[in-house]
Amino acid sequence: MTRDEFTERSLHPVVYDRIVARRSQQPFTEVDVASERATALAEARRTVSASSAYPAHDLRVPGAHGAPDVPVRMYTPDDAEHTLMHVHGGGFVFGSIDGSDSLARGLAEATRRTVVSVEYRLAPEAPYPAGLNDVETVYEWLERGESFAPGAVAVSGESAGACLTAALCLRRRDKRLSLPEAQLLYYPCFDPRLASDSWRLLGPHNPLSPADMAWLWHQYLGSSAGADPADPYAVPALADDLSQLPPTLMLTAELDALRDEAEEFASRLAAEGVIVMSKRYPSTIHGFLNLEEPHDRADALGLSAAFLLAAGSLYRSTRVRWSRVS
Repeated sequence: MTRDEFTERSLHPVVYDRIVARRSQQPFTEVDVASERATALAEARRTVSASSAYPAHDLRVPGAHGAPDVPVRMYTPDDAEHTLMHVHGGGFVFGSIDGSDSLARGLAEATRRTVVSVEYRLAPEAPYPAGLNDVETVYEWLERGESFAPGAVAVSGESAGACLTAALCLRRRDKRLSLPEAQLLYYPCFDPRLASDSWRLLGPHNPLSPADMAWLWHQYLGSSAGADPADPYAVPALADDLSQLPPTLMLTAELDALRDEAEEFASRLAAEGVIVMSKRYPSTIHGFLNLEEPHDRADALGLSAAFLLAAGSLYRSTRVRWSRVS
């Protein structure tokens, strides 16, 4: 696929505009991280919804083992009976609960669950495993019932947040701790090797370039992190065993270079007996759930709600199947 074929195919105008806008920006390798974050945060806060059918509250979850408190934003529909913890994207370096506000509200509205959006620490200042530890701290806080969030807890994540979500489930399974009732993984990044066919075909023309993605992974796993490059909690694609994990919804985008590593992960989950639903959205890109493109976003949110309803019913009737209780 050439660059012209990538941009001139029949795309929704919002998708096309996002591709063009991203290509006009500086590569991540050349940006000042603090300045880029500040700009993104200011823009996000200008667009955060000021009104909703349900309130949103900002809270702080006490940090574990001397770590700082973890900010969260809680969205609570009046009829919520269960909870969904959501982990934003941003390549481990960028992103915020403000930037993910629209998606978190959409998830709350579609699923009728209390959504708890996590403001985890970012690399390079806080490399692996800081972000994962923060996510687990909030999950355990929800599991202990110390919040106002009701019922059973499922988890969702987008892009790097989906990597952290999957790593959370892997780590808790291996520790024989309680697991979420389901995990929703939206266009995740799982593998810093960038060796899939979709990276080969789409990478040179993708809004997220191979150089950008390699740089983001290095900030998360670089020498300052002291991370083992074979650690499956850092790089879920390297996990040898994907059995006994929660039911998984995997949503990918046709024009996303991360597509194949996510779909391969879904195939491996299914082969090891995990309940999996996987869907690829045609003619769209990484991050499409944050675009104001009505059809794909609405379909993905509806599918998320239906999957949680089915997985939750199964979880509550046969919890031992993926709680790894022996």
